[in-house]
Amino acid sequence: MGPRLASYLDVVDMMVGAEDLDINDMSARYDYSPVYHNELKNLPLVGAGGGEDNNAYAEAIVNVMPDVILAGFSAEASDELQKQTGIPVVSIRYRTEAFIDDGFYKVLRLFADVVGANERAEQILSYIDDCKEDLNSRTQNIENKKSVYT
Repeated sequence: MGPRLASYLDVVDMMVGAEDLDINDMSARYDYSPVYHNELKNLPLVGAGGGEDNNAYAEAIVNVMPDVILAGFSAEASDELQKQTGIPVVSIRYRTEAFIDDGFYKVLRLFADVVGANERAEQILSYIDDCKEDLNSRTQNIENKKSVYT
């Protein structure tokens, strides 16, 4: 989740470590991966990646000396990581209930606040709002809408 949001906000260059999945694989499954794999694969390994539990490598994180840790962990796991490292941890975990819902907006803004990319976040969210409005206007007169997987 962290690399994805960092890529949206164009702050991947601020990352000082990466997780196993981003270092060892380039996957189109992760929208940021084909674009930023070369940058991510050269960063120090700081965690296994994936999941909401603390699977970070605390000692490796301390060694790369980040100012803050943005973790896709639950609040409890983020607290655990903060205790292990002594570095502030901000949980950016969210669960989407609809396509790019309020949870996504909230987390993107939180991430942007931490890294100083508020203007970029608002540009992204405005673009998403415009796309949603466009899709709604194109489909508003369809009576029998089909469900789809995006």
